[in-house]
Amino acid sequence: MKLPTLQDFAFSENDRKTLENYFQSFPQRVISGLALVISTNHSLRTRLLYALNNEWTIKGTPRDLDGGGVSTLESKTSFSLPAAISTQQLEYHPGQQLAQLKTLMRSAPDFILIDKIQDIDVSKYIYNCFLTGARVIAGIDAKTTEEGLQILAATPTDLLDNKEYGLDLIVFAEDEKNMQVFTGKPSSGI
Repeated sequence: MKLPTLQDFAFSENDRKTLENYFQSFPQRVISGLALVISTNHSLRTRLLYALNNEWTIKGTPRDLDGGGVSTLESKTSFSLPAAISTQQLEYHPGQQLAQLKTLMRSAPDFILIDKIQDIDVSKYIYNCFLTGARVIAGIDAKTTEEGLQILAATPTDLLDNKEYGLDLIVFAEDEKNMQVFTGKPSSGI
């Protein structure tokens, strides 16, 4: 199956411009932080996660992707990543998501893609992940942006408030035609 790109989605002209500016604002080596895709539509959420990951690997060339590459933790592996990118893909099992995420972190990936945060321990551990220099791209099953952020409420406040790292991109997708993008500069948060 072809990897999705951001051009495959019906973003409004404003949201498309917001995303373009967001990706252009990154210095080439600065990728650390958290991006969220919030949606109750599993298929749409997963395609958006991969499209965001694809954008970073194309535009940012982090560490020239010669380090840990991309690690994914999914309920079911959806897409194969290009052979040129070092990839480690795991399907998580109920109750095992945190242990599997810790296993993925041993390979020091540049990107960690989590198709759905399953429990509070995982959302707390995400902060440790991007402090290592990784970009975490995670999905949350929620009906509103506010509900999605409440799922992260028990995480360290640094996750949302840190000026250098932290949450800097949210894509909320109600469905294919109703999507919103919220960004902050990589150095200032949302």
